[in-house]
Amino acid sequence: MTAVLASGLRRQRAEKFGRTAELLAGLWLMAKGYRILAQRAHTPWGEVNIAALQGDLLVCVEVKARRNRAAGVEAVSAGSRKRIVQAAQTLAGRWRLMDLRQRYDLTVASPWLAPQHLCDAWCESDRD
Repeated sequence: MTAVLASGLRRQRAEKFGRTAELLAGLWLMAKGYRILAQRAHTPWGEVNIAALQGDLLVCVEVKARRNRAAGVEAVSAGSRKRIVQAAQTLAGRWRLMDLRQRYDLTVASPWLAPQHLCDAWCESDRD
C-alpha cells in the first residue's frame, strides 16, 4: 500500500469519526433540552458544526473528535474561534436572530465516552 493511499484511508476514517461525533453531540444537546437549528451550517466564513437555541441564547457548538478533553480544547485555535464567531454572526443575521445573545460552546467526543460539553468555551472578545 502506498503512503498516499494509507494517508487517504486515515483521512476517510477521521472524517467518518468526525461526522459521527457531530451526530452524537447533536443528540446529546437535544437530550439536554437544546433545540437544534442546524448541523454543518455553511457560511462564507466556514461551517458551524451545530447551531442551537437554549432559551434566549443562540449557541454555536464546535465539535472535536479527540482522544481526550485537553486535546479537543487545544484543537480550537484563535483563528478557529474567530471564524466561528464570524460564522455565528452570519447565521444570526440570516435567521433574523440578531437580538439573541450568542454563546460559543465546545463538545469533545472521545471513543467510548459520553460527549463532554463545555459551555461558554470562549467569548467573542477571545477571537483575536
